[in-house]
Amino acid sequence: MAPAREVRRANRIALPNVAIVGYTNAGKSSLLNRVTGAGVLVENALFATLDPTVRRSATPDGRAFTVSDTVGFVRDLPHQLVAAFASTLEEVAHADLMLHVVDASHPDPESQISAVREVLSDVPGADQVKEVLVLNKADIAEPETLMRLRARREPTIEVSALTGEGIDALMDLIAREPAASRGESRRDGAVHPRRPRQRGPPQWRDPHRDPRG
Repeated sequence: MAPAREVRRANRIALPNVAIVGYTNAGKSSLLNRVTGAGVLVENALFATLDPTVRRSATPDGRAFTVSDTVGFVRDLPHQLVAAFASTLEEVAHADLMLHVVDASHPDPESQISAVREVLSDVPGADQVKEVLVLNKADIAEPETLMRLRARREPTIEVSALTGEGIDALMDLIAREPAASRGESRRDGAVHPRRPRQRGPPQWRDPHRDPRG
């Protein structure tokens, strides 16, 4: 299976790749549908996405990129399961941008964020990919929860994969990010190091127009 995955990756290597990660039921596959128009399985079940689901999309100005969905994470995911889902998780390490989808309507989204990052810490190279917190279900989230998540001093954007709110701003964000990352390096033929994940205050911020209007 590994050689086949490498062939598929080589076939799309010229395009920037966006990897979608998140706790189970955060809305990753629904977001993939919104961003790409793909008819991907959307199911309220653990590990509804078992293999990498890669789709092609384009930025508003017409630049193509690929989007990879991954398995939904859970707290204390056993290491043997991390190994079993290696084909899914390795897509993250090869991405140019990581969209960490968070269920902003959950009572404790911070614990889910920590659980996802704990799993990713076992994926070599994942810590080198820029991460953006996509606060999904913002249309039904408590305002206090959204304010708390905004205050984390890291890149965030609020969306609703169900209603489409905030998706235009997300597409604009995607349009800005990969061109400055490894995807641009591939196209110009140069070899540049991947930028470390941004830990401090973001250099940009979602214009923070309230996506709900």
